[in-house]
Amino acid sequence: MGLKGTLGVSTRRVGDDIAIAGRDTGTGIPDTVPGHIFDPFFTS
Repeated sequence: MGLKGTLGVSTRRVGDDIAIAGRDTGTGIPDTVPGHIFDPFFTS
């Protein structure tokens, strides 16, 4: 997001489940990253 921007997280109940949504005003992530975000140690 850089030095400016906002990050929001919201939750809502959907029947017996909970839905979680996130949003930000950042520049986004490179197209090569989304397929790896759950790979162990990818972000560290």
